[in-house]
Amino acid sequence: MKLKDLGEHNFISDIISKYLGKDVNSDVFIQGNKVYKLDGFQLSYTLPFMDYYDIGWKAVTGTISDIIFSLASPNIVMVSLGLSNDMEVNDAEKIIKGIYDASIYYHARYVGGDTNNSSSSGWIDVAGIGDLLCNEHPQIDKGDVIVVTNKIGFTSNFFISYLSNFKIPIFHDSLVKISHPVVNTHLPRVLQRFCGAISYSTDISDGLVITLYNIIQRFSVGIKLDRIPINDVIANMLKTYGYSIFDILKFSGEEYEGIFVVKEKNYEEFVNALSIIGYSPMEIGRVDGSNSLIYNDKKLNETGWDNFKGWF
Repeated sequence: MKLKDLGEHNFISDIISKYLGKDVNSDVFIQGNKVYKLDGFQLSYTLPFMDYYDIGWKAVTGTISDIIFSLASPNIVMVSLGLSNDMEVNDAEKIIKGIYDASIYYHARYVGGDTNNSSSSGWIDVAGIGDLLCNEHPQIDKGDVIVVTNKIGFTSNFFISYLSNFKIPIFHDSLVKISHPVVNTHLPRVLQRFCGAISYSTDISDGLVITLYNIIQRFSVGIKLDRIPINDVIANMLKTYGYSIFDILKFSGEEYEGIFVVKEKNYEEFVNALSIIGYSPMEIGRVDGSNSLIYNDKKLNETGWDNFKGWF
């Protein structure tokens, strides 16, 4: 069997779990008061409207997003680069400039890393270290509220247009989300106030449904969705081209928004605090005992992005 047949998520749950155990689905590694994260992608990911500066910025943002939404403050950034020796020096420097600027923006230090010659398109891998904001947090229980920081669907707008040979309009905000994503730098300060209210938190990188299923599988709980937080303008536009909300969920990922599981008694205060720093947070569901993801009284099957299979 090949990896493209097994898929990334099954490779993690079936193979890597043999060596890491139950924590295999953790977005980050936590030891003591430190949070560690490693993330990356191929440089062939560059799109026509992106330059190499965007690649450096986006790679750092992907790692920082996981650190912040894991209730930590970013501190150190290290980067491994695989570059063709035929690459223009100016292009290589643009990657470094993007890495450097993003690190400064997120109040972290870029301290170097490793460079390699690549015979293919190359790669960028970003390691990040953060300082844990919360030493303790409550356990997930039935009735806990699922909160999303903002409505999603912008990257789906781009991905669906890409798959249709760009026959579908792409909003400017969607292009920005893809090329130059930004995580709110005020978030760590706010999250530190709610350590006793947040049962769990993570970012949305592989898609909303996969993110929710990771919670279900990791904590052996169920989630009942009351709404699917797709941006209304995007949902209505894509509907005119025959795409449903469930299609938008499938062709999603890289939103760099957050999911929080919050105690009901703290919900109003928590969303108000997020609103003050520029988010438009909302409740999308509750934790229950179904061991499934339920929407409109039906099970919502796992769907989203897989690095070995693609969208499924």
